[in-house]
Amino acid sequence: MKIIPAIDLMGGRVVRLIRGDERALIDYSHMGDPLIIAKRWVSEGADLLHIVDLDGAKGIGDNTEVALSIARSVNAKIQFGGGIRSLERARFLLNKGIYRIILGSLALKSPTTVKSLIEEFGNQKVVIALDYMGDIVLYKGWKEKTPIKLNNAISMFKKIGCEYFLLLSLIHI
Repeated sequence: MKIIPAIDLMGGRVVRLIRGDERALIDYSHMGDPLIIAKRWVSEGADLLHIVDLDGAKGIGDNTEVALSIARSVNAKIQFGGGIRSLERARFLLNKGIYRIILGSLALKSPTTVKSLIEEFGNQKVVIALDYMGDIVLYKGWKEKTPIKLNNAISMFKKIGCEYFLLLSLIHI
């Protein structure tokens, strides 16, 4: 088993949202800036950090420079997602020091983009994020259902070479 610490970024700060709801925001600024928190995780043994740009995912901002700064400053690999909506952006991140990218909506909209990235960078460099409720895949930040069943999505992406999946279940309460 591998434990991967997560750092969610919003407005340059480390936060946590419940199901993407900003009203349920927990701000961790009291623990330090994102780089300090990343260095702490690495000092505690993490060799891979999971960083999500919540502003990028929502299309309201960009924390790419924060993530790239962390990638340059710590002795750990960075797995980064949030707002990666094009092949060009994915290539930019991988070429600038992000070890692995996380693709959600882009992967569902364009599996050929995923295939291109795997052919160019290898299957170690791409994670497919699948949000789901029951057995139905959701996208656009938990807001819209797709007609795709979770097992079918996993099978489809495995056929094009995907090895890593991030599965997030929305439990309907």
